[in-house]
Amino acid sequence: RLARFTSLFIGESPNSSEVTIINPEILDFAESGGALTAVAAGTIEIENRALGYTIQYFLSDFRAEPMRTQYDGEPLYTELKPSSPEEAERWRLKRNEAFMGSFRHFLLSLISNRTKGQGFKTYSRPGMNRSPAGTFEGGSGINSRFPIDPEKLFVQGETATEYLLNFEGYIEIAYMGEVEHPSYAKWSGAFGRRGERFQTSWIIMERGPTTIDYKGDILDPYGVTFSGYLAFERVADEVPKEYRPR
Repeated sequence: RLARFTSLFIGESPNSSEVTIINPEILDFAESGGALTAVAAGTIEIENRALGYTIQYFLSDFRAEPMRTQYDGEPLYTELKPSSPEEAERWRLKRNEAFMGSFRHFLLSLISNRTKGQGFKTYSRPGMNRSPAGTFEGGSGINSRFPIDPEKLFVQGETATEYLLNFEGYIEIAYMGEVEHPSYAKWSGAFGRRGERFQTSWIIMERGPTTIDYKGDILDPYGVTFSGYLAFERVADEVPKEYRPR
């Protein structure tokens, strides 16, 4: 159960191999009908040697079903002290890489009307549906995608610092600044696929319109459901909310 939790919570990306849960003994697990739930008796202490952080994670919810994982909590980051200038530079580059193409990067680009300049392309996928098993299926139009103006995805919220994501169906987000890591094909089950592809994800709002703030935070942690590359990257690939590339 701990191994399953770790792969689902920390992730299976290359960064995950350098991430350790220091105090796994505080975790309690339960399984029912194929679903795994986890509760923590205290703060989960995590060391991320890939990005150079220790993380105190206040886990409030974790549930993993066969084709869906959801978790929520509040992470508190502390920078590790690099052992050399080379390690400091490695961490800087890895943090930048983690931020670029992330959903926060996308939302900040969306708010500032710079998605194209930041390397994002957005499409509507009207023929795409998710089956109960979690795979994508549809009619003859499943492969159809139509470019969509990013400004149509959100409107001003109730205050000057809030915005409302408001769209129907699946939206495809392609980040043209970086190709998929080879490990993504194994994780997603796309064995034997030829050629490199840019990082591509799909989002849907199963609870209707959801609010984001000016920092690129979703106020409802389950307001947006991710598939594709954004679902592949988990805690091992996250940087603090205030982080910006430098």
